[in-house]
Amino acid sequence: MDGQTLSELVDQRWSLLKGLLELGDRQAEAVRHSRMSSLLEILNHKQPALEDLRQVSQRLHEAIGDDAEKRDWTSHDLRVECRERHRECEQMLETLLRQEAESEAALVEARGELERRLAHSEGAQRAVDGYAASERTATAGSR
Repeated sequence: MDGQTLSELVDQRWSLLKGLLELGDRQAEAVRHSRMSSLLEILNHKQPALEDLRQVSQRLHEAIGDDAEKRDWTSHDLRVECRERHRECEQMLETLLRQEAESEAALVEARGELERRLAHSEGAQRAVDGYAASERTATAGSR
């Protein structure tokens, strides 16, 4: 793969990661505020971008086998820029993975809190039902 093609792929990867990080920020916000419909919409937008990232990454992976010293570059500056952009991509990917892990943990915590609230609500409802039943029994017994 020549340097120009490699540089274009790295730029595509960078753009996809930037967009995914922005979606990740919106995802974290939706999770934080328990906006599940917004979360589903965001996840729906992320899926095609993740697929595009997978495809671009796969094409980049093909270049790993190439001898970098024999790669044809249009300029030394392009090679340096490509290398720097690739480093940025790796950092962005780490951030994206961290975002995903944090969002998943927040969702698990929110689900646990919802389960606790439901259990408390069900317990309170059983107490009310029990009180009402005892009132009916007491009222029927006094007649």
